[in-house]
Amino acid sequence: MDTGRATCKNWFKTCQCQATSNTCGSPGSCDSNNCGGTFNMDTGTATCKNWFAGCGCQATAATCGNAQPCDGNGCNGTYDAWTNTPRCRNKFAGCVCQPVASTCGAKGSCDDGGCGGTYDARTNTARCRNNYAGCECYPTANTCGSKGSCDDGGCGGTYDAWSNTARCRANYAGCECNPTSNTCGYPASCEGSGCAGTYDLWTNLAHCRGNYYGCTCLPSQAMCGAQQPYANNSCNGHIDNVVTGAASCKSAYQGCPCTPNSSTPQACGTIQNCDFAGCDGYGLDWVSPDGSVGTCTAGAHRGCSCCRVNGIRCRQFYDNGGTVGGTCYILCYTGNADVVDGWTYVGNLGACFSF
Repeated sequence: MDTGRATCKNWFKTCQCQATSNTCGSPGSCDSNNCGGTFNMDTGTATCKNWFAGCGCQATAATCGNAQPCDGNGCNGTYDAWTNTPRCRNKFAGCVCQPVASTCGAKGSCDDGGCGGTYDARTNTARCRNNYAGCECYPTANTCGSKGSCDDGGCGGTYDAWSNTARCRANYAGCECNPTSNTCGYPASCEGSGCAGTYDLWTNLAHCRGNYYGCTCLPSQAMCGAQQPYANNSCNGHIDNVVTGAASCKSAYQGCPCTPNSSTPQACGTIQNCDFAGCDGYGLDWVSPDGSVGTCTAGAHRGCSCCRVNGIRCRQFYDNGGTVGGTCYILCYTGNADVVDGWTYVGNLGACFSF
């Protein structure tokens, strides 16, 4: 023990011999008892180079030197369990090494093993911030943190099918997010996919109240409820058919049937051809100088503007100098030389109307 050399104690007494595992006993620290231990580069094992030369010793920080990559020189480094310290498991065993992707091993939960995982900013990659620092991990609700907007940070959030839960689909994938109008996508039926849509009070807007909560949806007549007077609750009802008297809301609750009265205006809709659906329209040259615009005199849209047909030009004539409300006549231009100026009387319209 005073020299650290191995010598024969039986035959060849005092002669120096080569140490073996039996001679060395249990490895001690490479820094103790004048061992002077260092690693053998060919084997990656630490042995004493001074006293107890050739005996294996336990590596220390001094023995290991500066940390090297965990995948270099046969180190095969992995993390110590529940720590942020990777060490070589093959050559240079026990030495701390610099972690690389292969050091991390199979991804685990961001909540397990003291990982403390969070997302990299504006990405879909979560990494451990505590133990196993830098290793990718599987995100959980804890990884996501506080819910943000589905539009922010590249989240690209959309709703889960048939649910009221919106999640990020790009960055922070799987994390719940606060929906916006963009999250909703194109409006769908208020009656589909558990939307359970209803109208917003006194408006023409309908929103989901069940799944996809708050998203605009397409209302149906089933949502209209009890028929209301045409002037109530911003309905702004108009008569759609002067024959049947059917009327519907044109502002709030648009399309819902309403109850008209004698003051309810008529809804003409998109102008149609003067021979459409019994319109029996005449062109009026004071409305359209070329006679291309007329007015329906019959059918469900009586009084509504229409497009002239068959090349006949017509005009309204007022017997009291053109005052609205006076008796109106229809004069049509036929080109017949037997009548004055080629205009022929074809019938009364009754009370005059304006456009």
